[in-house]
Amino acid sequence: MYGKYNILVIFLAGLFVFATPRCHAQSAPAPIPSSDASLVKVIGKAAAFYFKTTDLIKANVFLYALGSVDDVYKNQDVITLTFSFQIPGKVLTRPDTVSVSITSKSRVPMYVKNHKLRLFADGKLIADVETDVIKPRSNGDSYATEIFGFNRLNFNTLEKVSKGKKVIVQLGDTEIQLSSDQHKAIEDFYELAKN
Repeated sequence: MYGKYNILVIFLAGLFVFATPRCHAQSAPAPIPSSDASLVKVIGKAAAFYFKTTDLIKANVFLYALGSVDDVYKNQDVITLTFSFQIPGKVLTRPDTVSVSITSKSRVPMYVKNHKLRLFADGKLIADVETDVIKPRSNGDSYATEIFGFNRLNFNTLEKVSKGKKVIVQLGDTEIQLSSDQHKAIEDFYELAKN
């Protein structure tokens, strides 16, 4: 039941990120998303909120894997990652799985045919998954937005990514070694989620 809802939340978060004015810093945790939400916990760039109406805690961390917020405005290629989960109730507990959303903005759609996500930690393949296509093509302008998601990343896999010294994310044929700042965002999310 929550799988399709997670994909919608991830899709809307991706749209929000790319529609956000430049003044929003990419390193700050998200502001409280609505008057219905209250902040539960923040660790670095990762944040968890409780939503009273749905009685859910939703947590996420967002990072630019390739490019930056400035590159979005320059029509340069950008790939973002969002790790998220939601759990019922008011108490933050460790989830069994987390969702991963990948958003690509580029001059032409690049990943519609090959949107396999692979995660490597210290040279070892730790995840090899076929992602779901959420938004596959251009939004009418000269810049293509592609959004892919995967809702069943095992929590132990997240732990391996967070503890790896050298982490590589591969989407299709594009391979990105995460910088220490990018990796720190995933470590923050793991620390928040492991509770």
